[in-house]
Amino acid sequence: MPPFLTLVALTSSTATVADVPTATVAAATVRPEDANSRIDTPGPTYTDVLLFMPRLVLAPVRYTLALVAWPLRKGLELVEEYRVIEHTIDLLYNDARTAGFFPTVDFFSSQGTTVGGRLFHNDVFGNGETVSLSAKLGGLYAQGYALDFGADRLADTPLWIEGSARWERRPRLYFEGIGNLDTTTSFTGLQDPYVAAVPTRFAQERVLGRLRLGTTHGPADGRVKIGTSLFFNHRHFGPADRLGDDERSIETVYDTSRIVGFDDGFSLFEVTADLVLDFRNRPGQTSRGFFFEAFAGGVPEQDGRRFFHWGADLAVFIEVFAETRVLVLHGAVEGVEGERERIPFTELPRLGGAGRLRGYQVDHFRGEKAAITSLEYHYPIHQLLRGVLFVDAGRVADTYADLFDTYAWRYSAGGGLKIGTEESTWLQIDLAYGDGLFLTISSAPFRSFSGRTERL
Repeated sequence: MPPFLTLVALTSSTATVADVPTATVAAATVRPEDANSRIDTPGPTYTDVLLFMPRLVLAPVRYTLALVAWPLRKGLELVEEYRVIEHTIDLLYNDARTAGFFPTVDFFSSQGTTVGGRLFHNDVFGNGETVSLSAKLGGLYAQGYALDFGADRLADTPLWIEGSARWERRPRLYFEGIGNLDTTTSFTGLQDPYVAAVPTRFAQERVLGRLRLGTTHGPADGRVKIGTSLFFNHRHFGPADRLGDDERSIETVYDTSRIVGFDDGFSLFEVTADLVLDFRNRPGQTSRGFFFEAFAGGVPEQDGRRFFHWGADLAVFIEVFAETRVLVLHGAVEGVEGERERIPFTELPRLGGAGRLRGYQVDHFRGEKAAITSLEYHYPIHQLLRGVLFVDAGRVADTYADLFDTYAWRYSAGGGLKIGTEESTWLQIDLAYGDGLFLTISSAPFRSFSGRTERL
């Protein structure tokens, strides 16, 4: 580049002379005889070489999906042009955008549509503390209500605190035996839940209280949380309500006296030690980093119930290209240890439903041990919308040897959409095939440990 052009480029930039590196200033005095000399450019990096094959393999998928998503993207561009989201936020949030009302919707093709809403404040004491009151009706719930509070650093201190109080009634939960059983279509008499797998429904009324106390260390993209949780869990069960034409209530198929906890219900306290490592670059549209959560504890002797409970969950995010195309490797394992007759059936780890083997009914499988793995590919469609392709695999078992016998694992695959910002996911839509074709729409975040910390 001729000297005067180099000087023009420097003076037209936003940097001051003091901001310009010495090597750049030296470049402004290039001699005429050096003007045509070749400028070396950096070669491919190690990351480029490592990711070449994944990018090559996924390229046809990427362009096919881009074509399919074109109408949706154009629709979102119209939403953006007319500022629909901004006007909606103006209506639902306060001027500071810290409090408001958020409508919720969940749809499971096997359960129906659940609608509700959440009143919230996301900055109670000025340091990101959240409090919310939520309600849901229909679908999974006859009705349900919850009060939640949480803070990673309460009042700008290291104190990590989370609390929940909720009541819910679910009219037609799914039960298909205990263990990794194949569905039974013909039977006579009342069945043993450890032998026969017959699709049935049951009702549950639940009171849940949860308190977690601990400390948070590190920055936003490298947080370490250490704490202790106390759960109070009261459940009462009965025949299912609102059965479909081809559905059966649980007591017409199973000997419920063999389903631990069903006939009498139970009230239990559980205590666990908790560890969370959150090294994601951002919580919403994550492109790199990892999230790890583990807990261990259990239920001390109470009314003939006693067991040890533990779990570990890891998600790794690998940036494939430009922070928008991401591979997600996810795995979780959960187990209970104790005498079978002292562990209520609802406290067994479960698989099936949103995020937990998506091509199966909600809570299709339950057993003393459970493992789930998934591979996801995220790609951009719009600023607020990402597409997802995924494959899930998992199973439940009575022993660890059986748990990791992959020959008997169940599989599902499909695709979906994630709607949200860099800070949070607003809505997730998944269409998966496994035991059948299942569509799920959920405004709740993904959690592997079913029944522990999920929101209403």
